[in-house]
Amino acid sequence: MLYYTDAHQILEKYEEYLEENGIFIISVWIHPKTKELWEWINTVYINIDSFELQNHQTNNRWYIGTFKPKTKEMKKNKKLTLDSPIPRLSGVQQ
Repeated sequence: MLYYTDAHQILEKYEEYLEENGIFIISVWIHPKTKELWEWINTVYINIDSFELQNHQTNNRWYIGTFKPKTKEMKKNKKLTLDSPIPRLSGVQQ
């Protein structure tokens, strides 16, 4: 997931193409600008599993996770849904 894209729009678009038990595999480069994005994804989707990967030569790190959409019933009962705004990422034009 590119932190400077409209993650809400992208995920909503591709959620339509998931089969009934389909999942997203999302990778986000760990950077101060992406922390809010990763937290938002974890709030709006069900995190099946996730981990942190590090390149030991460059020290670059990534969050990688598998997520499934919440059911319509779950979305109704939660404050944050796909319709919730994504937190603005500081220093990024949207």
